[in-house]
Amino acid sequence: PFLDAMRKGGEEIPEYYFYDVNGRINRSFGTSDNVILSGYAGNDDLTLDLVEGSFVDIQWGNVAGTAKWTHVFAPRLFGNFLLAGSRYHSDTEVSFFETPGFFRNNLLDLTAKADLDFRASPKHQLTGGLIASRYRFEFSQGFNFETNSKILQRPYSAAGYIQDEWILSPRFTLQPGIHLRYFIEGSSWRAEHRISLRAQISTHWRIKIGFGL
Repeated sequence: PFLDAMRKGGEEIPEYYFYDVNGRINRSFGTSDNVILSGYAGNDDLTLDLVEGSFVDIQWGNVAGTAKWTHVFAPRLFGNFLLAGSRYHSDTEVSFFETPGFFRNNLLDLTAKADLDFRASPKHQLTGGLIASRYRFEFSQGFNFETNSKILQRPYSAAGYIQDEWILSPRFTLQPGIHLRYFIEGSSWRAEHRISLRAQISTHWRIKIGFGL
């Protein structure tokens, strides 16, 4: 409303609005189960009026939702299970002296994930998991009432990982791990190594160094 009032007063201000909506529900079922549901939606719209017959209108936004279940299997073993989905879009409409054009981009991401945490001993906490994702990429562009290019792909990926949080001493903690990923594009497996070291140098300070591939 404030920008609209300024425009009515003769100020050269672009047309713009946005909204964001989000919500979250956290519910426990007994002492062993917890469920979290969350969602988000947001959109932006920006319009730039140039000379007569020329403008740029850009819209972009995202819708996302997750469902997470945490279950305690035993005093030293618990799991997290997650379903997530999101859809991002950006749409650009342009006109230059009555000649129109457009760019459209959409990304859909659907993911399922399962993690297990196991306290093997006072010095070792093992974490492992599996994750699978399905994507949908769509892009198109056109100029002067013709579509010049269009891309549509539906790849997927699968991955698994394991890591160990190893307490070397009261001051030092080492965390090695490996992440194996398969991506359909190229049909290849990738091994992603990572390691980190955390040092508690005082009551209020600690240092962490890490490396990952």
